Amino acid sequence: MSHPTSDHQDDISFLALEISADIKPLHLPYFISKTALIKPHENKSGYLLDILVVSPPNLVNEPLWKKQSQLLRARQSL
Repeated sequence: MSHPTSDHQDDISFLALEISADIKPLHLPYFISKTALIKPHENKSGYLLDILVVSPPNLVNEPLWKKQSQLLRARQSL
């Protein structure tokens, strides 16, 4: 996989800042991870998303989180 273009990186940085600004005043228990890998059980490969909003209370259900920053039970929300 090639590295993202600078324009793409600029857009992702902007969106991450906007999302963080929305989360912080609400005191929601979320954080944005740039390095966590989403790896569904049925797939051998994983996904490194541009922006991943993580709910820390759900991390107790993730067996690989502490050692490998991988999420096996992640779900998509829009």
